[in-house]
Amino acid sequence: MKPTLLPLLEQTIVIAGASSGIGLVTARAAARRGARVVVAGSHPADLRRIVDEIRREGGRALDVVTDVSDGAQVERLANRAVAEFGGIDTWVQIAGGYPDHVTGSRAAVRRMRARGGAVINVRGGRADHALEAFTNTLRTEMEEEGVPISVTLVKLSSDAILEAATRPSRQATASGAGVSLALAAIAVAVGAAVAVVAGSSDRRT
Repeated sequence: MKPTLLPLLEQTIVIAGASSGIGLVTARAAARRGARVVVAGSHPADLRRIVDEIRREGGRALDVVTDVSDGAQVERLANRAVAEFGGIDTWVQIAGGYPDHVTGSRAAVRRMRARGGAVINVRGGRADHALEAFTNTLRTEMEEEGVPISVTLVKLSSDAILEAATRPSRQATASGAGVSLALAAIAVAVGAAVAVVAGSSDRRT
């Protein structure tokens, strides 16, 4: 079954690793486009500031302090998101290493099987063959079982450009700018057409 992704303003997005950097930019961008945002990370004060900022701007957000290496805490994160907003539509896994991406992805899939959605694994500039292999395997698993979940690997690289898709895709690349990766993740999640965004250094005059 082909995934049918909701418009962003109808989505609940969980961002594991939202305390700073790319995760923070993604959370802000998603909230400003109308998504309900669940921010997770290991720094309570940072998460609270993000949520307060989003709410001041009229958005809806929830902060859940989470150690992404602890499976029980990841399950708690997923359960809190469902309890607060009724479900999860997109899970963005930024924080942690390969095992943590596996744990987060599996937690997301368990909540999305019936309703569908998107799982986005974000990796750094260096190749992570284990994460890529897992993401591909999970995608194949969803396709073979007819589960309407889009599974995407977003690769962050200083010399790459943003590829935005009009439908769920296997991979997306982004430039070094945090905004670019945020838009890449959102574009993949909702299947929206987004223009290529150059890195911030390229846009300076």
